[in-house]
Amino acid sequence: MSSYKNNVHLEGNLGKDAEKKSTPNGDVVNFSIAVNEQWEDKDGAEHKNTDWFQIQVWGPLAKFAATLKAGTPVIVEGKIKPETYTADGAEHKTFSIKADYIRKIDYSAPNFCGQVKSGPHAVRDGIGQAYKVLHGPLQYAVSQSYRCVALQQYL
Repeated sequence: MSSYKNNVHLEGNLGKDAEKKSTPNGDVVNFSIAVNEQWEDKDGAEHKNTDWFQIQVWGPLAKFAATLKAGTPVIVEGKIKPETYTADGAEHKTFSIKADYIRKIDYSAPNFCGQVKSGPHAVRDGIGQAYKVLHGPLQYAVSQSYRCVALQQYL
């Protein structure tokens, strides 16, 4: 018997500030992110598409998520959560993402990401899908998709 996994990895920008709400089950933070896609077709014409995803954050991660502001680039990992509601006598189904991991993307950090793909020193650091690349006295923290998110110096 095979096991199936409900995992999603998204990289995008917040559409508006995160909103915190109190519920009987604890605090929840909701926000949406836009994931942009650009490509060229076989004739060389450029195309753009933006998909919007609704994100729900529960538990200790909600405190961090509540600080996120519109336009902030983030990585979100979690599970797809189907929800059913009734409107106008008809049943509707929507999907949101229950976040297990959120990280701000820092595009101002130097881009040393190419070193991860070919370098032998990439190690998993145990925090979500983050990796550290050991390069002399420096460690570069990068996401699984090899986009640099932080630069820290260790002596």
